[in-house]
Order: sequence, then C-alpha cells, then structure tokens
Amino acid sequence: MTLREEALASVRWTAFSTVARTGIQFAQLAILARLLTPADFGVMALTMSLVAVLQIFADLGVNNAIFSRSGLTEEQLSSLYWLNVAASALLALALLAAGPCVAAFYGEPALQALLAMAALTFLLNASWQQLRVRAEKELRFKPLALLEVAASLAGLAAAVGMACAGAGAYALMGAVLAATATGALLGWSSLAGGWRPGFRLRLGEIRDFLAFGAHSIGSDLANALSSQVDIVLGGKFLGASAMGLYSAPKNLCLQIVGVINPIVMRVALPVLARSAEDAGQLQLVYLRTVRMTASVNFPVFTALALFAPEAIGIIFGPRWQGAVAPLRIFAAWALMRSTVNPIGSLALARGRADLLFRWNLAFLLISVPSIAAGVRYGAQGLALTLAAVALFSTVANWVFLVRPLCGAGAPAYFGELAVPLLITAAAAPVAWFAAAAAGGDIARLAVGAASGAAAYLAISAVFNRSWLDTLLALLKLRP
Repeated sequence: MTLREEALASVRWTAFSTVARTGIQFAQLAILARLLTPADFGVMALTMSLVAVLQIFADLGVNNAIFSRSGLTEEQLSSLYWLNVAASALLALALLAAGPCVAAFYGEPALQALLAMAALTFLLNASWQQLRVRAEKELRFKPLALLEVAASLAGLAAAVGMACAGAGAYALMGAVLAATATGALLGWSSLAGGWRPGFRLRLGEIRDFLAFGAHSIGSDLANALSSQVDIVLGGKFLGASAMGLYSAPKNLCLQIVGVINPIVMRVALPVLARSAEDAGQLQLVYLRTVRMTASVNFPVFTALALFAPEAIGIIFGPRWQGAVAPLRIFAAWALMRSTVNPIGSLALARGRADLLFRWNLAFLLISVPSIAAGVRYGAQGLALTLAAVALFSTVANWVFLVRPLCGAGAPAYFGELAVPLLITAAAAPVAWFAAAAAGGDIARLAVGAASGAAAYLAISAVFNRSWLDTLLALLKLRP
C-alpha cells in the first residue's frame, strides 16, 4: 500500500470516528441543555479549563517525541510509560489539594467535587496514552476509531442518566469520566497487541525525550493558557450564568473544529514526519493540508454565523437565545483559528518544538492583556477580543512558523486560504436567500445548508478541483 493509500484509509477511519463522536456530543449537548442550566455549563467550563492546563504536564511532553523518533527500544518505551503515569499521579494529587482554594476563589462550592472527579481522568488517560500515540504513528486508525466511538457512547449514557437523576453539573463530569475509563479499557484490549510495559523508569535512557518534551510542554502550556485565559478571567468577573452563555457557543465551535481538523491533521502528522527530509514534498503536503481544512471550515462556520438563531434554537432550546450573538462572533473566531491549527503537526514533524514554544509564548503575552481588557465589556466584548486576536494570529502564523518550517511564500500560503474563502463568499448569499422562504428553525437551517452546500460544491468543481477530487477519493467515489 502506498503512502497516499495509507493516508486516505486512515483519513476515512478518522472521519468516521470524528463524525460519529461529534454526532454523539451534539446529541448529549442538546439533551443536557434542556436538563441543566447555563450556570451548570459555566461551572463545568471553569473545571475543564483548569484541567486542560494541567493535562499538558501529564507526560512531560515526551509522547509527542515518539512521532519524530524511530528505532525505539522496549526499555525506552517502558520508561516513557511509567514517567507518564508518575507525572499524572502527581498532577491528580495537586488537583485534589487545590480544589478547596479554587472553589473559594470563584465562590462556586461545586468546583471542589468536580475537580476531585477530574483528578481521576489524569490517571485513566496516562494508563493508555502511549498506546494511542503509537497507534497513530503506525496509521492504525481503524481500531482507534472504533474505540473512540464506543467511549463517546459510554459518556453519553452516563451524562443522560446522571442528568435525569438531578446530578446537575456533575452529569457533565460523569460523561468525561465514563468516556475516559471506557477508552482506557478498550485501549488495552484493542491497541496493545500483547505489549506490556516493563517496570522500569530510567531517566538516562530517555534524556533526549525529556529535552524535546521541555519545549513541547512550554509550547502546549503557553497555547493552553492563551486558550483558557478567557474562561479563567470571565468566570471570576462575569459569573457562572454569563459564562454558560459564553462558553456553550464557544465549545460548540470548538467541537465543529474538532470534527473537521483532526480528520486531516491526525493523519497529517505521521505523513509529514515521513516527508520531513524532502523539503518540496513537505511543503506540498502541508499546503494541501491547509487547503483541505480551510475548504471545509470556511463554509461551515460561515453557515453557522448566518444561521446562528436557528442553530441555538435547535441545539440548546429557547432558554439560550442570549447565546446567539456570541455564537456569531465565535463562528468568525473559529474560522480564523482553524487556519492556524495545522501548524502544530508541521512543527512536530520537523522536530521543532522549540520554535512552536517561542511562538506560543509570544502569542500568550499578546492574548492575556487583550483578554483582560476585553472582559471589562462583558461576554460579547470578550468574544470580540478573541476574534481580533485570532485575526492577528492568522497573519503572524505564516511569518513566524509556516515560512521558517516549510519555506512556503505568502502567495502560496494565503492563496490556499483565498480560494475557499472566495467560494464561500459566493455561496453564502445562495444559502441565505433560499432559507428566507422556509418556515421554522429546522426548515430554514436544512434549506440553507442544502442550497449553500450545492452552490459551494458546484463552484468548487471549477475553482477548487484538487480539493473536490481528494474529497471524492476519500469517499471512494473516485480513485
């Protein structure tokens, strides 16, 4: 099987997993939005923002190095495994100890118990994280896809059951715990292939990994802090209810990005790693990755902005109309943010975690004061600030990362973004005017999406043919 054939097969399984899991998450969101309050979602957003920052330290950044290293010994893999477990155990204890202080700082008593539940996820993730990384490196996406869908179903069952029992915000954390535990159990049964780590932890044999991991941790930490600082500051100054109306549409956009980008990016990392020694091939693969993600993200988020009232009404229900304006802003934010996402795969494939760290640190220093200023203007002011920062990062991403890492010039890089953007701008009016004649949220959204998609694909057949051909190949409609 050629590299292209392996990549296409991997993308198909990743697409299956991502689409299925997102459908499950949307179903979970639609159900829980009607059983829980915006304040419940706000408290959960605070919990997960803290967990997201701490999770970066769980493996000390060394698992990312597995992608760029070959010839790993059993001894090295065992030492890396137990290093991950030990670091995660320490983080779990730190989270338990910090719980009372965090709850007191935000004036939300429920945070203490939620953080205690979240601490368990560190140990569960650590128990099989290396298995997942190795499966991705080897392009074994079929068992991984089936595992991820099963874990999401377990999370949905736990969430709905707990919400119906009146568990409030704990139902949201119950879903995370159930999904994580299921993933760990299935990971060992379907991905390990009989492998078991030896009981050893010798830092000398993984010293090179630790050096790589230090930059990886710094990069991921700076990125996580810049991504979560709006939740941390907003939760303190705006309150749980306002943050629920803010965080729910933001998370909806992130879930959509989580559908589209990983389908390409999870496969792009090992493919880019295999092309790292060929500068021309590396640039070609990266630019195709950018075109693939932009060609899907741009029309999707434009549609979400156009039909924000309908989307809120269908997914969240009538109590959430205050989230319409933030959703429109976050749709623009996510559209711009999606163009930056593929750079992480390129940097890791080149083994340049140091460059990614410097950029993310600089971005953090820009984001924090900007968001601190924006929070003074309420939830919408905070959302607009994030959109403005994302616009800046779209240009800066090429200057400081894309050009140094793969040599792509401005016409080549921005040309990959301009084509789907212009096609989206041409298709959007078709969707808008077609939906205007329909009645009801579901009808307007369905008619608008169908007519807009038809127009977008028709125009793409002329001006974005390479993307459309790749899409048809993924669907097995064209060789």
